Amino acid sequence: MATHPYPKVLHVDTTLAPESTFKTVLWDNKIDYRVYANVSPAWRRIEQKLRMDITLARSAIRMSKDYDVLFCGSEKVSIPLALLGPNKPIATIVHNLVPKRKAQLVQLLGVTKRWAKVGVYAKADAEFMVSRFDYKLENTFNYASAPVDRFTPAAIVGDGMEGVIVSAGAASRDYPTLVAALKGLPDYHAELYASSRYQDAYRGGDADEIPTWVKFMPDTPYSQLAKRITENARFVVVPMVNTTQYGAGCTAVLEASSAGKAVIATKTMGTVDYVQDGMTGFLVPPGDSEAMRAAIRKLWSDPQLAHRMGQAGRKFAEDNFDPRKVNEGIRQALTAAHTQHSKH
Repeated sequence: MATHPYPKVLHVDTTLAPESTFKTVLWDNKIDYRVYANVSPAWRRIEQKLRMDITLARSAIRMSKDYDVLFCGSEKVSIPLALLGPNKPIATIVHNLVPKRKAQLVQLLGVTKRWAKVGVYAKADAEFMVSRFDYKLENTFNYASAPVDRFTPAAIVGDGMEGVIVSAGAASRDYPTLVAALKGLPDYHAELYASSRYQDAYRGGDADEIPTWVKFMPDTPYSQLAKRITENARFVVVPMVNTTQYGAGCTAVLEASSAGKAVIATKTMGTVDYVQDGMTGFLVPPGDSEAMRAAIRKLWSDPQLAHRMGQAGRKFAEDNFDPRKVNEGIRQALTAAHTQHSKH
């Protein structure tokens, strides 16, 4: 049993974030991809093809005797972990269970019955858990948070030619639609902080297709990008492909709102949770460059409106996605997982 009011939690991490990111009171220890240091590359390639972190799951099983709850960073590890059957409750974050084959496999394996709690980035993911797997809605919790403490919103940006349009991120992005929208807006200066992999793919086309006022930026450290958004962005645009990964884009939107910036985003099943259309920014239909252009023109030509929307976005982030509130919800979910398991 735990010696403190909360259960002892082992975080089974599936990110490549630096150690400092995980300094938190939500878990007592973590295990991550460092367990693969001595694993055959051939076996690791098999796991990656299967999209299952089997070795990581087995390592978590070996450590589980010292913990009350196993908290998994994604379904890549919580699926094999559930199949291995640890005698400890499993809580997991899910990223994308919606694709047909994946959903069929998950249902066939019955792993959701072994997941005591499920964290989601979008309400649509929780609703899918209920409709597809008959999962109890009360066993889901929100995992998305806004880094409000990292940003101090700047004064209004946009007098004269001051300021730029900023877009950032890689997952499920639709930069071609954004570029198409910006083609009709000469001198609306924009900086696109896409991944290097995406830039290579996009720049393989005709360079003349990219307006001179649109710049694909090199890889930029997070601190520098955050400073650029806070001090120089008039507003932020998050163009998305409407995929089944409902939480894609949420980080970019919440960071922009935390910085006090209005957000123009593609309307998807996930972005509707983070952008209040007409209040904190604008949502536009997928692939609609004309609608995106109109929204960009409106905010660019009215810095006061962009500023007001940014302020409203900051308050919305504080009220709904403050990390302290989100962490308390996670803590309650992990504690409930342990309590429910102890009763059986």
